Amino acid sequence: MSELKPVIEDSMKNYAGAVLQSRALIDVRDGLKPSARQIFYSMLIHKLTANNPHKKTMNAVGMAMADFYIHGDSSCEGIIMRAGQPFAMRYPLVDVKGNVGSLIESGNWAAPRYTESRLSKLAGQMFDDIDKETITEWRDSYDNTKQYPAILPTKGFYNIVNGTTGIGVGMACSVP
Repeated sequence: MSELKPVIEDSMKNYAGAVLQSRALIDVRDGLKPSARQIFYSMLIHKLTANNPHKKTMNAVGMAMADFYIHGDSSCEGIIMRAGQPFAMRYPLVDVKGNVGSLIESGNWAAPRYTESRLSKLAGQMFDDIDKETITEWRDSYDNTKQYPAILPTKGFYNIVNGTTGIGVGMACSVP
């Protein structure tokens, strides 16, 4: 039994570190968690942008999961919907047509087949210079077939105007 203790401790440290780095805490350089960055980048490459028509949110969810996102369709939808709530974000990153929920109850938005979404103009500005080789660090998708940016070229404004929080294994962050 005593031989298991160091194995369990090391495993927990590795797990905690992986969770913190890969999904729980925001990156102060762009104010986003990796999962949100994956979803928004997928929306960008699939042209779900402010200068194109809205498409069903289910479309964005399906494409994000096929490209980068591995945590399930309901959590993917939750990230998209929260990013479109004007009462949750001072400047929403997703432009949603339909019921994005209310302050009364968390997660009470309409099903993704009933809502339509696309990146907001502000989100588009966060991606403005991505094709100019401003990002040098890219991460592999879960199946190593695609890459997404480790950070967005935000020009430093998003993380100032939109606060966020994150909670992980033994750590948390809160940006006002």
